[in-house]
Amino acid sequence: MLAPRTLNGLLDIAAIPSDSIPASARAMARLSLYDWFMVTRAGENEPVAKIVRGFVADEGGKEAASVAGLDKKVPARAAALANGAAPHALDYDDTISPTSVIRRLRSCLRP
Repeated sequence: MLAPRTLNGLLDIAAIPSDSIPASARAMARLSLYDWFMVTRAGENEPVAKIVRGFVADEGGKEAASVAGLDKKVPARAAALANGAAPHALDYDDTISPTSVIRRLRSCLRP
């Protein structure tokens, strides 16, 4: 369970009127959500995603949240696990520092 302070902070953020958020921030949020959706779709049939999805489906519990690629609801924590596994199955974010020599090697990851 979230600590009251954390939950209140999240609720405060959720209550911010969208017109008071800069357009650039809203655009980045849309792009981030689109990115999550697409890497989830791409990774949902990878072995790790199937294994985690099967695990949470078999474990049972209170049906509270949806999982990408699963027809039944599962407990919220289980859904968070499964919905985090699928997008990371094929997620090759470029998180290397621009000053790093290794940065030059990232080009071999691109098709």
